[in-house]
Amino acid sequence: MQNILGATRANIGRDRGEARTRYIAANASERADIRRTVEDGLLQGGIGIGLLLDYISDAVEEDELRVIFDLAAQYHSPVFVHIRRGVAGDPSGLDEVLAMAKTTGAKVHICHLSHNAMKNVALFLDKIRAARKEGVDVTTEVLPYNAGSTSIGAAVFGRDWQKIFDIEPKDVQLASTGKYFTQESFDQTRKDNPHAAIIHHYLKEEWTRHLVAAPDVILSSDGLPIISLEQKVPPQGIGSFAKLVGTYARDEKLLPMMTALSKITLQPAQLLEKAAPAFRLKGRLQIGMDADITIFDPLVIKDMATYENPHQPSIGVTHLLVNGRFVIKHGDLEEAVFPGRQIFASPLNKQK
Repeated sequence: MQNILGATRANIGRDRGEARTRYIAANASERADIRRTVEDGLLQGGIGIGLLLDYISDAVEEDELRVIFDLAAQYHSPVFVHIRRGVAGDPSGLDEVLAMAKTTGAKVHICHLSHNAMKNVALFLDKIRAARKEGVDVTTEVLPYNAGSTSIGAAVFGRDWQKIFDIEPKDVQLASTGKYFTQESFDQTRKDNPHAAIIHHYLKEEWTRHLVAAPDVILSSDGLPIISLEQKVPPQGIGSFAKLVGTYARDEKLLPMMTALSKITLQPAQLLEKAAPAFRLKGRLQIGMDADITIFDPLVIKDMATYENPHQPSIGVTHLLVNGRFVIKHGDLEEAVFPGRQIFASPLNKQK
């Protein structure tokens, strides 16, 4: 996925001895450079365009956004967008990308819907469904945990983040230690170590459940990279799928088991198959597919990862085959077995 961090110019300055980055919207010449760079990535097999609007809100204007969406439409490549986030449920960021997708014909995937919609998850989902009825090719997803994770230097924390998220520093953890912040320690860490990973607890379980139960919302497992077992990370990169199947489908009967499975197999494959036809062989159990198969005990499967102790593998998976070869067999990991293959978009699928 070609990741576009705005198409911006970053000016580094000094203010009272502190490094600052100032983002400036791209001019016409720079937008042309951006288009060439993204197009080159797509021609090399990129399966989509990542657009982190909320992290670079001040830098990306409508003309630049249109460049990205026009290119995505031309190459049948989805735009994976983290919308501009307003104060606790403001839908204007969603409206912006839905309108752009409608006028350009680009496919758009709205990332982390509960994290952006917050108290207005029902409204955001209604807007997405209404856009689909109007012909917009739009999908979305949800993380089955009630916190966000990013760097403390992210742009949103330079705005009125306590009002946006409706939380205080005591609701935010330093990911590496799990320690919660005070206002003083938060400000000091943001100044001294802006790349430090944090976990901010601002979602409600009822918001998450609303989207998990929705049959047309994909389940995702976005998470921070695991640097070491000593450093904590959010659990969603470790236990999301097992939590969906074990907790929400089996224990709570929030949604049927087959619907739950489609949210982590078929629907993600369908999202990507226009850009990368190889995904037409994914997410289905039938003759001729790629034989990527997870076999689990439906009575046992459960996520074990928590915010306090995240590095715990889920239980209940007995076998895992990738490309027809065992990676997990009778619950044990097969050492030195790497049958996975990187998937690229097909140049033959690109329409210029």
